[in-house]
Amino acid sequence: MAYDPFDSNRVLIGGDTNWSGPVVLVSTDLGQTWTSSSHGLTSRVNVIVPHPAIPGCYYCGTQDGLYRSTDSARTWTSVWSGGAVRAIVVDHEATGDIVYIGSSTGVSYTADDGASWMPLNDGLSNTSILALATSGDSGPGDLYAGTEGGGIFRSSSASGIAGHGSRLPGPGQPISVAVSPNLCRTTARLTVRLAEPATLQGGIFDRTGRAVLDLGIRHLPAGTWALTSDLRRLPAGSDFIRLRAGGQMCSTRFVKVE
Repeated sequence: MAYDPFDSNRVLIGGDTNWSGPVVLVSTDLGQTWTSSSHGLTSRVNVIVPHPAIPGCYYCGTQDGLYRSTDSARTWTSVWSGGAVRAIVVDHEATGDIVYIGSSTGVSYTADDGASWMPLNDGLSNTSILALATSGDSGPGDLYAGTEGGGIFRSSSASGIAGHGSRLPGPGQPISVAVSPNLCRTTARLTVRLAEPATLQGGIFDRTGRAVLDLGIRHLPAGTWALTSDLRRLPAGSDFIRLRAGGQMCSTRFVKVE
Protein backbone atom coordinates (compact mmCIF):
# COMPACT_ATOMS: atom_id res chain seq x y z
CA MET A 1 0.00 0.00 0.00
CA ALA A 2 1.17 3.55 -0.72
CA TYR A 3 -0.32 6.98 -0.06
CA ASP A 4 0.30 9.74 -2.58
CA PRO A 5 2.35 12.55 -0.92
CA PHE A 6 0.72 15.15 -3.20
CA ASP A 7 -2.92 14.00 -3.01
CA SER A 8 -4.33 13.04 0.39
CA ASN A 9 -7.26 11.18 -1.24
CA ARG A 10 -5.12 9.01 -3.50
CA VAL A 11 -4.17 5.47 -2.38
CA LEU A 12 -2.44 2.64 -4.27
CA ILE A 13 -2.44 -1.05 -3.39
CA GLY A 14 -0.51 -3.86 -5.06
CA GLY A 15 -0.59 -7.63 -5.02
CA ASP A 16 -1.51 -10.52 -7.29
CA THR A 17 -4.42 -12.48 -8.69
CA ASN A 18 -5.21 -16.14 -7.97
CA TRP A 19 -2.83 -16.96 -10.86
CA SER A 20 0.05 -14.75 -9.63
CA GLY A 21 -0.75 -12.03 -12.14
CA PRO A 22 0.06 -8.39 -11.31
CA VAL A 23 -2.45 -6.18 -9.54
CA VAL A 24 -2.22 -2.44 -8.91
CA LEU A 25 -5.41 -0.67 -7.87
CA VAL A 26 -5.72 3.10 -7.48
CA SER A 27 -8.33 4.99 -5.48
CA THR A 28 -8.78 8.76 -5.65
CA ASP A 29 -11.48 8.85 -2.96
CA LEU A 30 -9.78 7.10 -0.02
CA GLY A 31 -10.92 3.63 -1.00
CA GLN A 32 -14.56 4.11 -1.95
CA THR A 33 -13.84 3.21 -5.58
CA TRP A 34 -10.86 1.54 -7.27
CA THR A 35 -9.37 1.48 -10.78
CA SER A 36 -6.98 -1.12 -12.15
CA SER A 37 -3.60 0.35 -13.15
CA SER A 38 -1.40 -2.66 -13.98
CA HIS A 39 -0.57 -1.94 -17.63
CA GLY A 40 3.05 -2.94 -18.32
CA LEU A 41 3.48 -5.15 -15.24
CA THR A 42 4.07 -8.89 -15.64
CA SER A 43 4.11 -10.47 -12.18
CA ARG A 44 3.12 -10.15 -8.52
CA VAL A 45 3.57 -6.72 -6.93
CA ASN A 46 5.60 -6.71 -3.71
CA VAL A 47 6.03 -3.00 -2.93
CA ILE A 48 4.94 0.42 -4.22
CA VAL A 49 6.80 3.65 -3.35
CA PRO A 50 5.91 7.18 -4.54
CA HIS A 51 8.64 9.62 -5.47
CA PRO A 52 8.81 12.20 -2.64
CA ALA A 53 9.35 15.19 -4.93
CA ILE A 54 7.84 14.36 -8.35
CA PRO A 55 4.02 14.24 -8.59
CA GLY A 56 2.69 11.22 -10.45
CA CYS A 57 5.93 9.24 -10.23
CA TYR A 58 5.90 5.81 -8.56
CA TYR A 59 8.23 2.84 -8.27
CA CYS A 60 6.86 -0.69 -8.16
CA GLY A 61 8.81 -3.76 -7.08
CA THR A 62 7.61 -7.06 -8.55
CA GLN A 63 8.77 -10.66 -8.80
CA ASP A 64 10.34 -9.73 -12.15
CA GLY A 65 12.15 -6.55 -11.09
CA LEU A 66 11.60 -2.81 -10.72
CA TYR A 67 9.08 -0.76 -12.69
CA ARG A 68 8.48 2.99 -12.81
CA SER A 69 5.43 5.05 -13.71
CA THR A 70 5.53 8.75 -14.54
CA ASP A 71 1.84 9.10 -15.41
CA SER A 72 0.19 8.51 -12.02
CA ALA A 73 0.39 4.69 -12.30
CA ARG A 74 -1.58 4.43 -15.55
CA THR A 75 1.35 2.67 -17.28
CA TRP A 76 4.55 1.03 -16.01
CA THR A 77 8.00 0.64 -17.59
CA SER A 78 10.71 -1.83 -16.55
CA VAL A 79 13.92 -0.19 -15.25
CA TRP A 80 15.65 -3.20 -13.59
CA SER A 81 15.18 -6.93 -14.06
CA GLY A 82 17.78 -8.66 -11.90
CA GLY A 83 15.47 -10.44 -9.46
CA ALA A 84 12.40 -10.08 -7.25
CA VAL A 85 12.30 -6.54 -5.79
CA ARG A 86 10.89 -6.41 -2.26
CA ALA A 87 12.08 -3.02 -0.95
CA ILE A 88 12.60 0.44 -2.48
CA VAL A 89 14.08 3.65 -1.07
CA VAL A 90 14.11 6.92 -3.05
CA ASP A 91 16.75 9.23 -1.58
CA HIS A 92 15.92 12.69 -2.97
CA GLU A 93 18.54 15.46 -2.85
CA ALA A 94 19.09 18.86 -4.42
CA THR A 95 21.84 17.34 -6.60
CA GLY A 96 19.78 14.39 -7.82
CA ASP A 97 18.11 11.15 -6.79
CA ILE A 98 19.55 7.87 -5.61
CA VAL A 99 17.14 4.94 -5.89
CA TYR A 100 18.01 1.87 -3.82
CA ILE A 101 16.33 -1.50 -4.29
CA GLY A 102 16.44 -4.60 -2.13
CA SER A 103 15.92 -7.80 -4.07
CA SER A 104 16.38 -11.55 -4.04
CA THR A 105 19.91 -10.92 -5.34
CA GLY A 106 21.02 -8.15 -2.97
CA VAL A 107 21.05 -4.34 -2.85
CA SER A 108 21.52 -2.20 -5.97
CA TYR A 109 21.28 1.52 -6.62
CA THR A 110 21.10 3.98 -9.51
CA ALA A 111 21.94 7.67 -9.70
CA ASP A 112 20.89 8.20 -13.33
CA ASP A 113 17.19 7.25 -13.44
CA GLY A 114 17.90 3.59 -14.00
CA ALA A 115 20.25 3.93 -16.98
CA SER A 116 22.95 2.15 -14.96
CA TRP A 117 22.94 0.20 -11.71
CA MET A 118 25.64 -0.56 -9.14
CA PRO A 119 25.58 -3.41 -6.58
CA LEU A 120 25.97 -2.61 -2.88
CA ASN A 121 26.57 -6.06 -1.44
CA ASP A 122 30.04 -5.89 0.11
CA GLY A 123 29.80 -7.27 3.65
CA LEU A 124 26.39 -8.90 3.20
CA SER A 125 26.39 -12.52 4.31
CA ASN A 126 22.80 -12.87 3.07
CA THR A 127 21.72 -11.18 -0.16
CA SER A 128 18.02 -12.02 0.07
CA ILE A 129 16.74 -8.55 1.02
CA LEU A 130 13.30 -8.00 2.55
CA ALA A 131 13.48 -4.37 3.76
CA LEU A 132 15.47 -1.15 3.28
CA ALA A 133 15.51 2.10 5.27
CA THR A 134 17.66 5.21 5.45
CA SER A 135 18.59 7.46 8.36
CA GLY A 136 19.81 11.05 8.41
CA ASP A 137 17.59 13.78 6.97
CA SER A 138 20.01 16.71 7.28
CA GLY A 139 23.42 15.11 7.64
CA PRO A 140 25.32 11.98 6.67
CA GLY A 141 22.99 9.00 6.82
CA ASP A 142 23.11 5.23 6.69
CA LEU A 143 21.31 2.63 4.62
CA TYR A 144 19.91 -0.35 6.53
CA ALA A 145 19.05 -3.69 4.92
CA GLY A 146 16.90 -6.37 6.52
CA THR A 147 17.61 -9.84 5.16
CA GLU A 148 15.70 -13.10 5.02
CA GLY A 149 17.01 -14.90 8.10
CA GLY A 150 20.45 -13.25 8.04
CA GLY A 151 19.90 -10.24 10.27
CA ILE A 152 20.18 -6.49 9.63
CA PHE A 153 23.12 -4.81 7.89
CA ARG A 154 24.16 -1.17 7.65
CA SER A 155 26.01 0.67 4.91
CA SER A 156 27.61 3.76 6.46
CA SER A 157 27.91 7.12 4.74
CA ALA A 158 31.67 6.51 4.95
CA SER A 159 31.24 4.11 2.02
CA GLY A 160 30.17 6.99 -0.17
CA ILE A 161 26.58 5.90 -0.63
CA ALA A 162 24.50 7.68 2.00
CA GLY A 163 25.83 11.20 2.53
CA HIS A 164 23.58 14.26 2.37
CA GLY A 165 26.21 16.99 2.17
CA SER A 166 24.55 18.95 -0.62
CA ARG A 167 22.62 21.21 1.73
CA LEU A 168 24.02 24.56 2.80
CA PRO A 169 24.89 24.83 6.49
CA GLY A 170 22.32 26.01 8.96
CA PRO A 171 22.79 26.93 12.62
CA GLY A 172 25.49 24.75 14.13
CA GLN A 173 26.60 23.46 10.71
CA PRO A 174 30.00 25.04 9.95
CA ILE A 175 30.55 23.52 6.49
CA SER A 176 28.65 22.18 3.47
CA VAL A 177 29.48 21.14 -0.07
CA ALA A 178 27.45 20.69 -3.25
CA VAL A 179 28.68 19.33 -6.59
CA SER A 180 27.38 20.16 -10.06
CA PRO A 181 26.55 18.63 -12.35
CA ASN A 182 25.68 15.48 -10.45
CA LEU A 183 26.69 13.50 -13.54
CA CYS A 184 30.28 14.63 -14.17
CA ARG A 185 32.54 13.87 -17.13
CA THR A 186 35.86 15.72 -16.88
CA THR A 187 35.32 18.34 -14.16
CA ALA A 188 33.38 18.60 -10.91
CA ARG A 189 32.35 22.06 -9.78
CA LEU A 190 32.14 22.34 -6.01
CA THR A 191 30.24 24.95 -4.04
CA VAL A 192 31.66 25.06 -0.52
CA ARG A 193 30.18 27.22 2.21
CA LEU A 194 32.03 27.94 5.46
CA ALA A 195 30.32 29.50 8.43
CA GLU A 196 33.71 30.66 9.79
CA PRO A 197 37.34 30.81 8.58
CA ALA A 198 38.85 27.31 8.38
CA THR A 199 41.53 25.11 6.90
CA LEU A 200 39.78 23.02 4.28
CA GLN A 201 41.05 19.64 3.18
CA GLY A 202 39.43 16.68 1.51
CA GLY A 203 39.38 14.08 -1.18
CA ILE A 204 37.32 11.95 -3.53
CA PHE A 205 36.50 8.37 -2.52
CA ASP A 206 35.00 5.47 -4.42
CA ARG A 207 31.97 3.47 -3.24
CA THR A 208 34.18 1.17 -1.12
CA GLY A 209 35.63 4.13 0.81
CA ARG A 210 39.02 4.01 -0.96
CA ALA A 211 40.63 7.43 -1.58
CA VAL A 212 41.06 7.99 -5.32
CA LEU A 213 41.93 11.70 -5.51
CA ASP A 214 43.43 14.19 -3.02
CA LEU A 215 41.85 17.65 -3.19
CA GLY A 216 44.65 19.28 -1.22
CA ILE A 217 44.55 21.85 1.60
CA ARG A 218 43.21 25.41 1.41
CA HIS A 219 43.00 28.16 4.04
CA LEU A 220 39.72 30.00 3.42
CA PRO A 221 37.77 32.81 5.10
CA ALA A 222 34.09 32.41 5.91
CA GLY A 223 31.78 32.53 2.93
CA THR A 224 30.80 30.62 -0.20
CA TRP A 225 33.57 29.37 -2.46
CA ALA A 226 33.56 27.86 -5.96
CA LEU A 227 36.20 25.15 -6.50
CA THR A 228 36.87 22.76 -9.36
CA SER A 229 38.33 19.26 -9.50
CA ASP A 230 39.79 17.51 -12.56
CA LEU A 231 38.17 14.05 -12.89
CA ARG A 232 39.79 12.88 -16.12
CA ARG A 233 41.97 10.30 -14.33
CA LEU A 234 39.02 8.70 -12.52
CA PRO A 235 37.14 5.68 -13.90
CA ALA A 236 33.40 5.87 -14.44
CA GLY A 237 31.29 5.10 -11.39
CA SER A 238 29.63 6.49 -8.29
CA ASP A 239 32.01 8.45 -6.02
CA PHE A 240 31.73 10.90 -3.18
CA ILE A 241 33.56 14.03 -2.08
CA ARG A 242 34.45 14.37 1.59
CA LEU A 243 35.67 17.66 3.08
CA ARG A 244 36.91 18.50 6.56
CA ALA A 245 37.13 21.96 8.14
CA GLY A 246 37.54 22.96 11.77
CA GLY A 247 37.11 19.40 12.99
CA GLN A 248 33.80 19.02 11.11
CA MET A 249 33.16 16.87 8.04
CA CYS A 250 30.64 16.87 5.20
CA SER A 251 30.21 14.80 2.06
CA THR A 252 28.16 14.61 -1.12
CA ARG A 253 27.78 12.12 -3.94
CA PHE A 254 28.26 12.36 -7.69
CA VAL A 255 28.54 9.99 -10.65
CA LYS A 256 31.54 10.05 -13.01
CA VAL A 257 30.45 9.13 -16.54
CA GLU A 258 32.47 8.48 -19.69
